Amino acid sequence: MSIVQKMKGGELGTPDHTKFFNALAQLADIAAKDGNGLVCVAQTDALFVIEEANQAAASGMSRTVRFEIQDGDGNIQLWYNGTGTITPTENCTDADIGIPVISGGNDVDFVDGVCEVEMVMDTDAGVSKTYADGDYVTLAIAIPDVLGVAVDDSDTFVFTADDVIELVAIPLEGSPSATQANAAGAGSFRRHVKLEFQDADGNVLTWMDDNDVTLTPSENVTDADVGAPTIIGGSPVTVPAGGVGSYDFTYDTDAGATKTYAEDDYVTITPAAEDVGTITPGVTGATVEDTFVA
Repeated sequence: MSIVQKMKGGELGTPDHTKFFNALAQLADIAAKDGNGLVCVAQTDALFVIEEANQAAASGMSRTVRFEIQDGDGNIQLWYNGTGTITPTENCTDADIGIPVISGGNDVDFVDGVCEVEMVMDTDAGVSKTYADGDYVTLAIAIPDVLGVAVDDSDTFVFTADDVIELVAIPLEGSPSATQANAAGAGSFRRHVKLEFQDADGNVLTWMDDNDVTLTPSENVTDADVGAPTIIGGSPVTVPAGGVGSYDFTYDTDAGATKTYAEDDYVTITPAAEDVGTITPGVTGATVEDTFVA
C-alpha cells in the first residue's frame, strides 16, 4: 500500500484534506519535474562470460534484475506500488537461441518503488545454442503513467556477453620475513595462497568447474644456495567447482646452515590456467611475488 493510499482525504477544507491534496501535488511535481521526472532503472550483476552460457544446461543460467522507480536525482520512490510489463528480446548470432524467460511472468508488481525478477537465459550446454562475443539480450519494461505523466523507461537493461576470465591470487599472509626464513628448518616455512576465477567486474565465477592451474616457482635470491620454492602436492593444482581454490608452497630453507635470505630477496609463483572452452584466462592478478623484509 502506497503512502497516498494510507492517507485519508477528509472533508473538503479540513486539515486532512489539505494534507492529502498537498501530498498529491508533491507527487505530481516529482513525476513531471522539469521534464526530468520519474525513471525506471534496471540494475543487476549483469556481466556473464560466454562460456558460462555455453556450458549451462537448459534453464541453468539466470540473473536477478532489480528495477527501481527513481526521481531525477536517483532517489528510489518508496511511495510507488504500481505495475510494469517486461518485454525480453535477444540479439544473438546463433538463430537457435531464444529470448530469455522471466520467472513468474512478464507482468510484475513494484513494492516500495522496487521490483526484482529472475531472468533465465536460453541455454542447452552448447548442444545447439552457442553464445558469441557481442551477443546480447534486452529487458524493456513499460510502466503506466503516474498522475498523468509518463515514466521514462528508456533506460532498458542490456545483458551483453563477455569473454573475460581472470585468475586472481590472494596470499593470506603479509610479506615474508628473512629472519623467520633463516630460522626455519627444511620445508617448515609455508605460505597459503587463495585462487579465484573472476569476471571483468571482479565477481567470482561460481559456475566454473574444475580447472587445472600450472604453477611455476622461481627465485631471485642473493645466496646461490637458495633454490626455488616447492608447491605442496605438486603442480598443477586444481581449482574445484565454484571458481575458488588454493595452494600452499614452502621456501627453500635449512635453518640458516647454508641457505640465507636477505632483505629484498624475492620468490615468484607464476600460474597458467587451462583454457575454459574457447577462452584463455588472464593471469595478470595471479602471480605471487613474495619480497622478503628484514
